[in-house]
Amino acid sequence: MLENQKQVKIAKSRAAINQAFRKLILQRPYSEIHVPDIANNADVARSTFYKHFRSKDDLLRSSLSGVVSQIAEAGFEADSAAKLERLLAHFVEVESLCKSCLSFPIVEVVIEMLANKICERIENDLMLRPNTPFSVTLLSKQIAGSSIGLISWWIHDINRVEISQVAFQLHTSSKALLDLLVLDPGKPLD
Repeated sequence: MLENQKQVKIAKSRAAINQAFRKLILQRPYSEIHVPDIANNADVARSTFYKHFRSKDDLLRSSLSGVVSQIAEAGFEADSAAKLERLLAHFVEVESLCKSCLSFPIVEVVIEMLANKICERIENDLMLRPNTPFSVTLLSKQIAGSSIGLISWWIHDINRVEISQVAFQLHTSSKALLDLLVLDPGKPLD
């Protein structure tokens, strides 16, 4: 029973740190947020913060990981447009937070994380064309930059287009770029 109580306490302190971080991102620029601020707002000791995260940047990456993974799937899965619609609807619900995360310098971290996820997925899961002239790394960065650019434009636009249009665009444009790399199993090799 003691181990269970310890796990609950750990989960509560981690949740408090994440909540404090989200609150601070809405209040001030990322560069003006420091670990003591996060710890104080979470009502935990700095040592507790460091038990969960190595740094403020580590906390940022941890906070963004799930969302970035969902965006990275845009061109890989046939049903990704429907999943993206749900994610974009969530972005509308947390619009202020989303806008903060799509602002400098956080947006650079988002793009880097997304490019790395896409690159990893390509290298692990796709059968690439032999002798492709395309760089997997550059194409991953291109997909990441254009995807985040589209989401940023959409979330900041007063006259927003429909969520379904944005999700469709993210899916089809990512898939089109990925198709440049992928070996078509129906085609004979040259």
